[in-house]
Amino acid sequence: MSIPVRIESQGREVAVTKLGQLVTASVKYDEVSALEVDANNTAFNIFLPIVGQQFVLTTILLTSTGVTGSAIIDIYEADAIDSITITKSILHVDLRKNEFRDLTQLNLLITPGVYLNVKADDNTVDVSLMGYYIPVV
Repeated sequence: MSIPVRIESQGREVAVTKLGQLVTASVKYDEVSALEVDANNTAFNIFLPIVGQQFVLTTILLTSTGVTGSAIIDIYEADAIDSITITKSILHVDLRKNEFRDLTQLNLLITPGVYLNVKADDNTVDVSLMGYYIPVV
C-alpha cells in the first residue's frame, strides 16, 4: 500500500513514489544572471532583493578572459545596488589569466532584503550565477 506524500521545506520538495523511492528536487528552477565585469572595482548587481523572498544561490561560474596577471573577484551581499562595500562575503577568489572556476550544487541562502553584487580588480571577468527565490525562511 502506498500513500502519496508531499513535504516542502527550505526550497526543496520531497516525495515518495509508488515504488517507495524517495525523490528530492528543487521546488523552482534556477534563474540565471550572466554578466561581464568590465570596470575595475565597480559594483555589478547580479540579483535584486524581492520583498518576502530570499535567494538560494546554487551555481557560480567565473572566467578571467584576458587579465594580464590575475583578477581578485568578490561575490558579496550589499546594502545598495551600486555598493562596493561588502556586508557579507559569499566568495573571494584570485583567478589567473584564462583560468575559470565552476562551483555547482551549492545551496547558499542569501540574507533577505540585500543585493547580491560582484566586483573585481580587473575589467575582463565573466560571471554567471544561478539560483532561485523562496519565501523568507
